[in-house]
Amino acid sequence: MDLIGELLHRRLLTEIGEGEERLAMVRDAALALGKRFKGDLRSLVPHAVVAAVDEDCGAETDPLTEAYEELAAQWETVRNAFDGPPLSLLRAITLAAVATAAEDDSNILTAAWYSLRTALEELPAGSWAEPLGDLLKTWDDAAWESVQASWSPVSVSSKVTMPSVSKVVDDRITTPTGTTARENAAAFVASNNWQHFAIAMMPEYPAHVEALVSASEVASAKALRQSNEDLRTFAGELGKKLREILAAQENAIESTRLRGELLWWERTAFSPTRRVGYSDLQPAEVPVAAAYDLHLLMPEVAPLAAEHLLSGVVATATGDAKVSIEDLSGAADSLPAGSRHTPTLVLDAAQSDAETQLLARSKDMTASRAAVLLFRDLQARRLSGTGTNRS
Repeated sequence: MDLIGELLHRRLLTEIGEGEERLAMVRDAALALGKRFKGDLRSLVPHAVVAAVDEDCGAETDPLTEAYEELAAQWETVRNAFDGPPLSLLRAITLAAVATAAEDDSNILTAAWYSLRTALEELPAGSWAEPLGDLLKTWDDAAWESVQASWSPVSVSSKVTMPSVSKVVDDRITTPTGTTARENAAAFVASNNWQHFAIAMMPEYPAHVEALVSASEVASAKALRQSNEDLRTFAGELGKKLREILAAQENAIESTRLRGELLWWERTAFSPTRRVGYSDLQPAEVPVAAAYDLHLLMPEVAPLAAEHLLSGVVATATGDAKVSIEDLSGAADSLPAGSRHTPTLVLDAAQSDAETQLLARSKDMTASRAAVLLFRDLQARRLSGTGTNRS
């Protein structure tokens, strides 16, 4: 998706002006930043999405600071062209960079997908609502395909057929070129005199036998080489198809295991990390514990149904009590620490005294909603290389 092109088409990037040269520099800055999001700035991806969506995000936040540096590297006079940092332009560069990186890296796409969903639910999208919605739809579709592949694998056994074997056209092996055995034998017989035949045959016999043996060796080597090539081709094609079947079976087994573990977790409402039932925990502890437990249980891309089950488990255990980020801070300290990037995510705020644009620290939300937001941040952290790897 050409995000910068979409914003230009909707006249949402007036800072670029009419010059094609400026547009080229903006695109180059987005490409350069996108490469860094796949490398040294990978952990910044979830924060970059929030910064791009938030109309009030300051230029001093980490993603927009990096975007400004990349823009200045391409457009040397950019600081003279504007009274201050061109925030809309920097937001566009940041989000376009994430979208570019996501095209080549499914983990970056999924991390951005988790963060974009939260950002659009908690922040006003303003005039960018439509292009952001289109981007979310693109990432939704990609995430859905990934979920389908791991949770609902398609059987390939019905498509498997035995590889074809090449048909033998000739009924005999062609005599190697240059062999004169037949001609020599014909010449011996044509003498019509046994004594003359014997006298002529005696000195030529060793060479005649050598020619016969050489011809048979060359012909048999050719036949062996051809049979080996045919066998290698047959085995290679058969092996590929068998590997596809085994992979499909493994995916089916893993899908069944994931579904079983998810349903067992939901049914028991028991915390594997705390080793107690969620109903035994304080209301502010339940969202944190449940989100972390589900995060450890799930692969990188969890189906939306997992968030639905998480919400239900927490709502039942807490009576869907109201909690705030401030309430969560004590329990969230036990989770693995994330980065100190800005803008701050909900999980980052719960693990520190920092403010987040997404929610005021004292604002109440249901415990089930808090659990979903924390779960998304945990997933995004892992995908961007700053969280807990699933064992």
